[in-house]
Amino acid sequence: MAIKTILVPLDGSNGGAQVLETALIVANRFGAHIDVLHISPPASDTLPYMPYRLPAKLEKTVLAQAEDEAKQRASEVRTKFEEFCQINKVLLSERPIEGVEVTAALRQEAGHVAELLVRNGRFADLITIARPQLKPDTLRRSPVGENLEAIMLRTGRPILIVPPNWEARRVQSAVIGWNGSLEATRSLAMAMPWRPQMRVVKVLVSKKKTDSAKALVDYLVWHGVS
Repeated sequence: MAIKTILVPLDGSNGGAQVLETALIVANRFGAHIDVLHISPPASDTLPYMPYRLPAKLEKTVLAQAEDEAKQRASEVRTKFEEFCQINKVLLSERPIEGVEVTAALRQEAGHVAELLVRNGRFADLITIARPQLKPDTLRRSPVGENLEAIMLRTGRPILIVPPNWEARRVQSAVIGWNGSLEATRSLAMAMPWRPQMRVVKVLVSKKKTDSAKALVDYLVWHGVS
Protein backbone atom coordinates (compact mmCIF):
# COMPACT_ATOMS: atom_id res chain seq x y z
CA MET A 1 0.00 0.00 0.00
CA ALA A 2 1.32 3.45 -0.92
CA ILE A 3 1.72 6.12 1.73
CA LYS A 4 -0.53 9.00 0.73
CA THR A 5 -1.68 10.47 4.05
CA ILE A 6 0.51 11.17 7.07
CA LEU A 7 -1.16 12.08 10.35
CA VAL A 8 0.95 14.37 12.55
CA PRO A 9 -0.59 15.01 15.98
CA LEU A 10 0.87 18.17 17.54
CA ASP A 11 0.17 19.35 21.07
CA GLY A 12 2.43 22.39 21.09
CA SER A 13 5.19 20.74 23.12
CA ASN A 14 8.87 20.43 22.21
CA GLY A 15 9.64 18.09 19.34
CA GLY A 16 6.94 19.37 17.01
CA ALA A 17 9.44 20.89 14.59
CA GLN A 18 11.39 17.64 14.21
CA VAL A 19 8.18 15.68 13.68
CA LEU A 20 7.01 18.05 10.95
CA GLU A 21 10.40 17.96 9.23
CA THR A 22 10.44 14.16 9.33
CA ALA A 23 6.88 13.98 8.01
CA LEU A 24 7.87 16.29 5.14
CA ILE A 25 10.75 14.01 4.16
CA VAL A 26 8.37 11.05 4.04
CA ALA A 27 5.79 13.11 2.14
CA ASN A 28 8.41 14.10 -0.46
CA ARG A 29 9.46 10.48 -0.81
CA PHE A 30 5.96 9.16 -1.46
CA GLY A 31 4.11 12.23 -2.72
CA ALA A 32 1.88 12.33 0.35
CA HIS A 33 -0.42 14.71 2.21
CA ILE A 34 0.55 15.88 5.72
CA ASP A 35 -2.50 15.99 7.95
CA VAL A 36 -1.59 17.95 11.09
CA LEU A 37 -4.00 17.46 13.98
CA HIS A 38 -4.15 19.58 17.13
CA ILE A 39 -6.60 18.50 19.83
CA SER A 40 -7.70 20.71 22.70
CA PRO A 41 -8.87 18.46 25.55
CA PRO A 42 -11.71 19.48 27.87
CA ALA A 43 -10.32 21.47 30.78
CA SER A 44 -11.86 18.91 33.13
CA ASP A 45 -9.54 16.24 31.74
CA THR A 46 -6.65 17.85 33.61
CA LEU A 47 -8.26 17.35 37.03
CA PRO A 48 -8.01 13.54 37.40
CA TYR A 49 -4.21 13.78 37.25
CA MET A 50 -4.01 16.08 40.25
CA PRO A 51 -2.93 14.36 43.47
CA TYR A 52 -5.76 15.79 45.56
CA ARG A 53 -9.31 17.16 45.33
CA LEU A 54 -9.49 20.92 44.86
CA PRO A 55 -11.96 23.22 46.63
CA ALA A 56 -14.83 24.20 44.32
CA LYS A 57 -13.74 27.83 43.93
CA LEU A 58 -10.13 26.89 43.21
CA GLU A 59 -11.25 24.18 40.80
CA LYS A 60 -13.22 26.74 38.81
CA THR A 61 -10.13 28.96 38.61
CA VAL A 62 -7.97 26.04 37.48
CA LEU A 63 -10.46 25.09 34.77
CA ALA A 64 -10.62 28.65 33.46
CA GLN A 65 -6.85 28.84 33.38
CA ALA A 66 -6.66 25.50 31.55
CA GLU A 67 -9.09 26.76 28.90
CA ASP A 68 -7.02 29.91 28.36
CA GLU A 69 -3.83 27.86 28.03
CA ALA A 70 -5.53 25.52 25.52
CA LYS A 71 -6.51 28.48 23.33
CA GLN A 72 -2.97 29.83 23.52
CA ARG A 73 -1.47 26.47 22.52
CA ALA A 74 -3.90 26.15 19.61
CA SER A 75 -2.88 29.58 18.36
CA GLU A 76 0.83 28.78 18.68
CA VAL A 77 0.44 25.47 16.83
CA ARG A 78 -1.33 27.21 13.94
CA THR A 79 1.32 29.93 13.74
CA LYS A 80 4.20 27.43 13.71
CA PHE A 81 2.44 25.21 11.18
CA GLU A 82 1.83 28.10 8.77
CA GLU A 83 5.44 29.27 9.15
CA PHE A 84 6.68 25.74 8.45
CA CYS A 85 4.61 25.44 5.27
CA GLN A 86 5.72 28.89 4.09
CA ILE A 87 9.41 28.20 4.66
CA ASN A 88 9.24 24.78 2.97
CA LYS A 89 6.90 25.93 0.20
CA VAL A 90 4.26 23.33 1.04
CA LEU A 91 0.88 24.05 -0.50
CA LEU A 92 -2.04 24.20 1.94
CA SER A 93 -4.98 22.07 0.86
CA GLU A 94 -7.51 19.70 2.41
CA ARG A 95 -8.11 17.86 -0.89
CA PRO A 96 -5.83 16.33 -3.54
CA ILE A 97 -4.68 18.78 -6.23
CA GLU A 98 -3.87 17.50 -9.68
CA GLY A 99 -0.19 17.89 -10.45
CA VAL A 100 0.76 18.62 -6.82
CA GLU A 101 2.26 15.73 -4.86
CA VAL A 102 2.90 17.20 -1.40
CA THR A 103 0.24 19.18 0.47
CA ALA A 104 -0.55 19.91 4.09
CA ALA A 105 -3.50 20.97 6.22
CA LEU A 106 -4.13 21.73 9.88
CA ARG A 107 -7.22 20.54 11.71
CA GLN A 108 -7.98 21.72 15.21
CA GLU A 109 -10.53 19.71 17.18
CA ALA A 110 -11.79 19.71 20.74
CA GLY A 111 -12.53 16.60 22.77
CA HIS A 112 -10.94 13.68 24.55
CA VAL A 113 -7.48 13.32 23.03
CA ALA A 114 -7.10 9.53 22.98
CA GLU A 115 -10.46 8.97 21.30
CA LEU A 116 -9.84 11.60 18.63
CA LEU A 117 -6.34 10.29 17.97
CA VAL A 118 -7.71 6.80 17.39
CA ARG A 119 -10.58 8.00 15.23
CA ASN A 120 -8.32 10.07 12.98
CA GLY A 121 -5.39 7.65 13.07
CA ARG A 122 -7.39 4.82 11.52
CA PHE A 123 -7.73 6.86 8.33
CA ALA A 124 -4.00 7.58 7.93
CA ASP A 125 -1.41 5.56 6.05
CA LEU A 126 1.22 6.60 8.60
CA ILE A 127 1.22 8.33 11.99
CA THR A 128 4.29 10.39 12.86
CA ILE A 129 4.80 11.35 16.51
CA ALA A 130 7.53 12.59 18.82
CA ARG A 131 9.04 10.14 21.27
CA PRO A 132 8.05 11.22 24.80
CA GLN A 133 10.92 12.37 26.97
CA LEU A 134 9.30 11.26 30.23
CA LYS A 135 10.73 8.47 32.36
CA PRO A 136 8.87 5.14 31.91
CA ASP A 137 7.08 5.16 35.27
CA THR A 138 5.98 8.76 34.82
CA LEU A 139 4.96 8.14 31.21
CA ARG A 140 2.67 5.24 32.12
CA ARG A 141 0.72 7.37 34.60
CA SER A 142 0.45 10.45 32.42
CA PRO A 143 -2.01 11.61 29.72
CA VAL A 144 0.91 11.46 27.28
CA GLY A 145 1.33 7.76 28.01
CA GLU A 146 -2.38 7.08 27.62
CA ASN A 147 -2.47 8.86 24.27
CA LEU A 148 0.62 7.05 23.01
CA GLU A 149 -0.85 3.71 24.06
CA ALA A 150 -4.09 4.53 22.24
CA ILE A 151 -2.21 5.27 19.02
CA MET A 152 -0.05 2.15 19.24
CA LEU A 153 -2.71 -0.36 20.27
CA ARG A 154 -5.95 0.93 18.81
CA THR A 155 -5.28 2.50 15.40
CA GLY A 156 -3.84 -0.52 13.59
CA ARG A 157 -1.61 1.83 11.59
CA PRO A 158 2.19 2.06 11.21
CA ILE A 159 3.85 4.62 13.49
CA LEU A 160 7.02 6.58 12.87
CA ILE A 161 8.45 7.69 16.23
CA VAL A 162 10.86 10.63 16.05
CA PRO A 163 13.48 10.72 18.84
CA PRO A 164 14.52 13.94 20.60
CA ASN A 165 17.09 16.10 18.78
CA TRP A 166 16.67 14.02 15.63
CA GLU A 167 18.14 15.63 12.54
CA ALA A 168 15.53 14.81 9.91
CA ARG A 169 17.01 13.19 6.81
CA ARG A 170 16.15 10.70 4.12
CA VAL A 171 17.43 7.33 5.33
CA GLN A 172 18.80 4.68 2.99
CA SER A 173 19.02 1.60 5.23
CA ALA A 174 16.60 -0.51 7.26
CA VAL A 175 16.74 -3.32 9.80
CA ILE A 176 13.98 -5.91 10.17
CA GLY A 177 13.73 -7.51 13.59
CA TRP A 178 12.28 -10.94 12.79
CA ASN A 179 11.03 -13.77 15.00
CA GLY A 180 8.35 -15.26 12.78
CA SER A 181 5.47 -14.00 14.95
CA LEU A 182 2.17 -12.48 13.89
CA GLU A 183 3.32 -9.11 15.27
CA ALA A 184 6.53 -9.22 13.24
CA THR A 185 4.56 -10.16 10.12
CA ARG A 186 2.22 -7.20 10.57
CA SER A 187 5.14 -4.84 11.14
CA LEU A 188 6.80 -6.16 7.99
CA ALA A 189 3.67 -5.53 5.93
CA MET A 190 3.16 -2.03 7.34
CA ALA A 191 6.71 -1.00 6.48
CA MET A 192 6.78 -2.65 3.05
CA PRO A 193 6.44 0.63 1.06
CA TRP A 194 9.92 1.60 2.30
CA ARG A 195 11.72 -1.66 1.54
CA PRO A 196 12.35 -1.32 -2.22
CA GLN A 197 13.73 2.19 -1.68
CA MET A 198 16.43 1.12 0.76
CA ARG A 199 20.01 0.62 -0.39
CA VAL A 200 20.66 -1.75 2.49
CA VAL A 201 18.13 -4.03 4.22
CA LYS A 202 19.30 -6.29 7.04
CA VAL A 203 17.38 -9.02 8.85
CA LEU A 204 18.13 -9.40 12.56
CA VAL A 205 17.16 -12.85 13.86
CA SER A 206 18.07 -15.32 16.58
CA LYS A 207 19.78 -18.60 15.69
CA LYS A 208 16.57 -20.46 16.51
CA LYS A 209 14.71 -18.63 13.72
CA THR A 210 17.32 -18.97 10.96
CA ASP A 211 15.09 -21.10 8.71
CA SER A 212 12.25 -18.60 9.02
CA ALA A 213 14.65 -15.76 8.19
CA LYS A 214 15.69 -17.49 4.96
CA ALA A 215 12.04 -17.69 3.95
CA LEU A 216 11.68 -13.99 4.73
CA VAL A 217 14.63 -13.10 2.52
CA ASP A 218 13.11 -15.12 -0.33
CA TYR A 219 9.80 -13.31 0.18
CA LEU A 220 11.48 -9.89 0.06
CA VAL A 221 13.07 -10.69 -3.28
CA TRP A 222 9.59 -10.74 -4.83
CA HIS A 223 9.21 -7.15 -3.68
CA GLY A 224 12.45 -6.00 -5.25
CA VAL A 225 14.41 -6.13 -1.98
CA SER A 226 17.79 -7.86 -1.85
